[in-house]
Amino acid sequence: MKASQDQTTTTWKDRLGLPALPLRTVPAPEKTRWPVEKPRLYIQGPSWIPSTPTSSDPSCLSWQVWFRTRGIGFTEKWTTEPEASSTGHLPFLATPDHRCFSGERLNGYLDEALGKEPIREGRSEEAKAFATLLATQLKPALLYHLWCEPRNFAVVVQRLGAHYPSVVRRSIMEGRRLDHQKELACIWPGGAVYTRTQVYEEADRALRALEDRLVIGKDGAPGWLLSTAEEKGSNSDPTFADCLAFAYLHTILTAPLADLELQSMVLKRPILVTYTQQAYKHWFPDGQ
Repeated sequence: MKASQDQTTTTWKDRLGLPALPLRTVPAPEKTRWPVEKPRLYIQGPSWIPSTPTSSDPSCLSWQVWFRTRGIGFTEKWTTEPEASSTGHLPFLATPDHRCFSGERLNGYLDEALGKEPIREGRSEEAKAFATLLATQLKPALLYHLWCEPRNFAVVVQRLGAHYPSVVRRSIMEGRRLDHQKELACIWPGGAVYTRTQVYEEADRALRALEDRLVIGKDGAPGWLLSTAEEKGSNSDPTFADCLAFAYLHTILTAPLADLELQSMVLKRPILVTYTQQAYKHWFPDGQ
């Protein structure tokens, strides 16, 4: 009888000679002293230009200025890891109620928080047309310019991958390049079949369309894409097409790359340079 009682009180830890578990206890994590009160937009950093607030990723930059355009209260946080997002892509938005939004869901959040963006009658279709033009003709060239041009990619590896140890930097950035090449293939109208010449020819057409659409005001400076000479300045508001145009043009003009073919295509159109400079001052008036 006694033997059976000893057998029942012997645990598996005793039989394996293990000490009592847990081996160590730690206190529960403390709650932050500063509760999160505003949504936070996580964007790719650092900037191409030191000490400036613009994201180095054109997609992140377009959403960065679009959030500023919509006038919602939010904070910005640079990150170097796209894997921080649930989708593996930047940007993404984290809200105080522990929700995350990325991709087109970002617009859904803005509409939920602020209501749908009011667009002047007759301008909605034109805004969509320009956004599509930029996304399908200028963006592929920018992706190719950054990630497929060998000399430019070497600069991207050193600038955007500088925080990685040198032994793994190249392999990590090669993975990023493959992701962007797949993105380019998905965007390109002809599927995965494209040439360098075709990509830059399409970009030139998009830049020409932007140049033709911008209206010169009485002061000799261009307004927003959908504004007229009378609506220039405070009477005109940027649309998401302006955010895309600025993001792509600003990246093209400021990225210190080795091959400058795409940049030269923009520089030969002074109105696009002026437009980009004015847009920067509008969204980042104090360089903040």
